[in-house]
Amino acid sequence: MAEERNWNQLCEKAEKLREQNLSWAKIADHLGIGESTLYYHISKRREPSEKRVGVAKENTSIKPSIRQKKAEKTLRGHSEITSEVTTLSSETMMELKKLKEQVKFTVEENNLLKQEKEQLQKELLAETKMRLQAGEYTEFYQNQYHQLEEDYETLKNEFNLLNEKKWELENQLRKAHENLRLSEEIVSQEREHRLELQGRSQALGMALKAVL
Repeated sequence: MAEERNWNQLCEKAEKLREQNLSWAKIADHLGIGESTLYYHISKRREPSEKRVGVAKENTSIKPSIRQKKAEKTLRGHSEITSEVTTLSSETMMELKKLKEQVKFTVEENNLLKQEKEQLQKELLAETKMRLQAGEYTEFYQNQYHQLEEDYETLKNEFNLLNEKKWELENQLRKAHENLRLSEEIVSQEREHRLELQGRSQALGMALKAVL
């Protein structure tokens, strides 16, 4: 009985909230009970008293007008519930439609993200290849630069050696020229001296002939 009174109170609260144009789903959520459970007890509460369990047989003697009123009330209740169920079905269909649209949108977003991911992977792979190629080119040019530096140093050393050899040869050439000049002077002096001696010899010869 306590449980029945508790459900009666919940049903009364639900009907009052229903008068505020709230949906049964919101009412059930507000009361903290299941929507189907709330429907069941609301329907049970609106059933005619002669159909409830434990009703005395003497109720069968109720006046026809009262029975008719209760029947009409019951029909109205069933009509309201049917209308509410129809409204709920429409709301459910709308929710399902929204969910389908959300799922479709999510799938499209996932496809776009997948395509973007594949594109980014391709770009990353291409960039990695370019970096590797750039690294290879850099290493090649660095090696070539070092080789050129070594060749330059070798040529520079050879050039310095050639300059030193040139200076030595120039010095030797100057000495040779000096020696040649001295030799020519000596030869010239000897020629003059020889000519002088020849002149004296001829003069002596002529003098001897004259004396003899």
